[in-house]
Amino acid sequence: MAEISEEARAAAQEQARAGAIGDAVQTLETAADAGDVSAAYSLAEIHAFRGEWSKVIDRLVPLCAQPDALSAGNMKRDAAGLLWRAAEATGRWSDARAQLSKLPEQAVGGLLFASLGPYLESEGKAGAPVLSGLVGTTEERRAQYLVKVGRSAGKPVGIFVSASNDPDLDAEAVAAFPAARELLNFNQTLAAARSLVRVGKLDDAWAAVVAKSKGWTAIDASQIAPAVLLWDPDLRPMMTPARCAEVLARNAK
Repeated sequence: MAEISEEARAAAQEQARAGAIGDAVQTLETAADAGDVSAAYSLAEIHAFRGEWSKVIDRLVPLCAQPDALSAGNMKRDAAGLLWRAAEATGRWSDARAQLSKLPEQAVGGLLFASLGPYLESEGKAGAPVLSGLVGTTEERRAQYLVKVGRSAGKPVGIFVSASNDPDLDAEAVAAFPAARELLNFNQTLAAARSLVRVGKLDDAWAAVVAKSKGWTAIDASQIAPAVLLWDPDLRPMMTPARCAEVLARNAK
């Protein structure tokens, strides 16, 4: 079997991040087939953005078998999320569940890990997986939001962040977003996109993400594009096949 050096694999990953996917895939496939976990994970992301979900599960097998082989913790969470999306797309529920069970709970996140397992086991019939928990009643959180807004007077980012990541405050987050949008980083913009999607403004959510797409940075060489866009239940409704292709092409550094 042909071997690909780490340097050649890293160069192919850089090509892929620069949008030259076709040029990179053959090298990554050769490396992955020879046992390179990093190349296999890169291919999983590329296949996901191409909608090739059965291939996603297969390419995630090496990472799930050796979760410490790659350094970035968020990759394990992305791997779990991609297994979630792939199981729904392919019906390979048991395969996805078997791979999830190999990932470390701490890296995936306790709530997601604990709820995704039963969801996959039930073949999607159990309650939807949970990404994060909200503390307190809606009224209590709204009262806390008003206090934070008072402290953030004249600070657009502070006002927006005070409402972000709480579905009960989507209207407030959407209203605060225009004044803050130029100052937000990529992850904060994803929070805005979630609110925009939840209130039905999918095109506005996509425009917000596109404007900040250059702000996404790979933490590990294996990462090709922000995979969270594909599996997060509040982000994926905006990701049409054309937009997925645009992310792969746009993600150049």
